[in-house]
Amino acid sequence: DERGWVALGDCHQRVGQNQVALELYGAGMIAAEPAPLCAIARFRTLWDLERTVEADEAFEEAQRLLDEGSDSSLVDRLAREREARP
Repeated sequence: DERGWVALGDCHQRVGQNQVALELYGAGMIAAEPAPLCAIARFRTLWDLERTVEADEAFEEAQRLLDEGSDSSLVDRLAREREARP
C-alpha cells in the first residue's frame, strides 16, 4: 500500500533526510504501482528542495497517474499542491 511508503518517507523528511524520502517515494511508485500519493509527495519534496525541473517532471507524472485513475479527491489535492508552489 502506497500510504506506508508515503508515511515512511514523511518520517525521514521530518528528520532532514530528504534524499532518503525521495528514494522511498520512488520505490513506492514501483512497489505499489500505481502510486499517485507517492508521486505527489515526490513532487512536493523536489519543489521544497528547489529542484524545480525535476519537480515539474514529478508533477506531470502525478498528473498522468491521476488521469488514469480518475480519483477526484487526489486530483484536487494535486491542484492544491501545485497552487501552493507558484
